Amino acid sequence: MSSFSDYQSYEPGGDPYVALEGLRFNYTLRKLLFIGALLLGGFVALNFKDSFFYYLENRSGPVPLGDARAKYIQGDREIAPEHGGYVSLDNAIPTVYRSYVMERAGNERPYTEFLCPVFDVVVRTSRGLPSPPSSNRTMQVDSRLLPLLQAQRANIDNLNVRFSAEGRIYRMDKVAGEFSGLVSFYRPWIKKPASAAWILVDGDVPDVRILWVYIGIFLVIVFTGVLMLRARRALIRSTSEQMGIH
Repeated sequence: MSSFSDYQSYEPGGDPYVALEGLRFNYTLRKLLFIGALLLGGFVALNFKDSFFYYLENRSGPVPLGDARAKYIQGDREIAPEHGGYVSLDNAIPTVYRSYVMERAGNERPYTEFLCPVFDVVVRTSRGLPSPPSSNRTMQVDSRLLPLLQAQRANIDNLNVRFSAEGRIYRMDKVAGEFSGLVSFYRPWIKKPASAAWILVDGDVPDVRILWVYIGIFLVIVFTGVLMLRARRALIRSTSEQMGIH
């Protein structure tokens, strides 16, 4: 049989049964903390998984779509990026602008959208567009871009404004939700089918901070799990000693 001195490690001078109840409470509390960490971690992981995989798949940098004007002059009218991929587009021709304010995370932010008719790409950006040259200046236009004027897909002011974008690109026939208004507005201006038209969200770049969010989730789960296991071992040891099992 174990003696009373066997219980002094739990609560010197106290009742061993009271000490055992304390260990049970401690284990229950730590188990609840571990379960809470699992639930919170699962919720965060599910809600941010798209951003997490976007970072993992594109951390090496954007896929260049090239110079829109040079591509047009070369007769290249098609692009085939991965839906949801990270791309860059240089020297886009902004036409059909519209500006508005969007609320994100409780903050209002101005956005501008425009259509680049070369690839039928609608660009959404929070940056301001460059202003065209003043009307009292003679505007020079590359003659190889004149078909855009003749087809009424751009005007001279448009051809004298350049904009380069970098961000996430979506195929128009695969989007919904926040892009539904954009698609409805620009659909009449787009010549290609939705399966060959695109939406480029300028500034939506892979963010390394999402990696630290997942590392933090993992560490919290491991830490609370270790605390729970230590409390469980202490409870099992104390129970065994009280039952006289050595």
